[in-house]
This record gives sequence, C-alpha cells and structure tokens, in this order.
Amino acid sequence: MPAIPTRSREWTPVLTGLRAELLDCLQVNLAALADRAYRPGAHLELGASLRLHIAQPAGTPAVTASVEQRLTEAGDLLGLRVTRRWDDVPGTRLRELRAEHSPLYLVADTFTMSWLPYAGNQHMEHSFLLVDADDPCVLVDGYHNSTQWGDARPGTWRMSAAQFDAAVPRATAMTVAADRGPNA
Repeated sequence: MPAIPTRSREWTPVLTGLRAELLDCLQVNLAALADRAYRPGAHLELGASLRLHIAQPAGTPAVTASVEQRLTEAGDLLGLRVTRRWDDVPGTRLRELRAEHSPLYLVADTFTMSWLPYAGNQHMEHSFLLVDADDPCVLVDGYHNSTQWGDARPGTWRMSAAQFDAAVPRATAMTVAADRGPNA
C-alpha cells in the first residue's frame, strides 16, 4: 500500500508558500524548516550557490550539491544548524528518534520511497521531514520535480509504521535548529 496524501494544519501552509520548483531535493526541506521557524518566504534567502559539482553517474552530466554543502549554505544564509546527527539509522530507530526530537530532517535513498516517482527506478540522496512517528507516521516532503516516471510535488503523507520502515529502511537523521533569522 502506498503512502496516503494528507493535509497538515501546521505543514500544508508552509509547503504552499515554498518556491519548491526553484530548490533541489536537499534544499527544499531545509527551506520548509526555515519558513516554519521564521516567516513565510524566509527560504528565498537560500538563493543559489554558483559553486558547481558535476556528477556523471549514468553517463549524463548533472550539476549536484552534497548534503554537507546544502547544510553549510543553510547555516550561513538562514542560521539553520544541525544540533544532532545519526547516520545509517534503520526505520524503526528513526521512528523512536522522532518521538524524542521533532521534526527530523532525514536524508535517504529515493529507490524505496513510495511517495516519489524515483521509487524502484533511481538511487539518489533525498531529504524529507518526519514530523510524526505514531502509527500512522506522517512525513513532509516539499520536493517539486517532473521526472520520466512521473511528477513529484510538495505534500504531506501518512503511512503505517511498517510501510515507513519499508520505504525508509535506512537514513541519516538530523535535528535542525533555527538560531537566527535570515540576514541576521
């Protein structure tokens, strides 16, 4: 059973205000955290770095940025700072961490993420937020892209704990604090 789209009183308005089509899959959920912490539109301070890293995983060149680069930019431009980090964490532990820390910024492989068109089609790092770890789990993903397998659009999804564990078998989890407003 796939993830079920839902609405969130807290997160749906944040996602609605994002210029998600301008952001990559690592920036967009940092942007959602910034808008939630500061104000609608705060994410626009992220801008775009002109440092380019060219990757050629399948023969087609692509401009990419690492998770570390995006986290550094979010810190420099928006005052978002990783306060805790757990690497290579299984889904069951992710849900436990979310019960202690809210929300979690997660980075995992798209290949198993049932709410994305990349599921079963492509491996790549992707971020999303785990905002509720009860059964059902609730996740937020601001990503906006059209792919050869279909469209990814910003949204909030709910899924059972077992579905979440299958969709996110392992991830890097982070808590992110908003230390200062944009341009402070």
